[in-house]
Amino acid sequence: MNASVDNVQYTATAPRIAYQLRGADAPGAPVLLIMGFGMPGSMWEPQIEGLSGQHPVACYDHPGIGASDSTIRRASMGKLAADAQRVLDALGWQRAHVV
Repeated sequence: MNASVDNVQYTATAPRIAYQLRGADAPGAPVLLIMGFGMPGSMWEPQIEGLSGQHPVACYDHPGIGASDSTIRRASMGKLAADAQRVLDALGWQRAHVV
């Protein structure tokens, strides 16, 4: 995810999705950054750096990418949306800005 590997957390259900939260105590609305398929969430680092002072910001690696578990399942929009929802659930966020 970023240079600090100890920031990585995982969803509880398989395939485990690696995610990272920065600015947890920031006053603004939460922001979930979803990278295009095939790239790790760490690609958002410039945006995370810029946003995390004012907003809790999370990014994650899709299954089979970066620190997330590998999977043989075929990607679909429904599965990708369900993965994003699992990350939101793990964070305890009921709502967030999604980028």
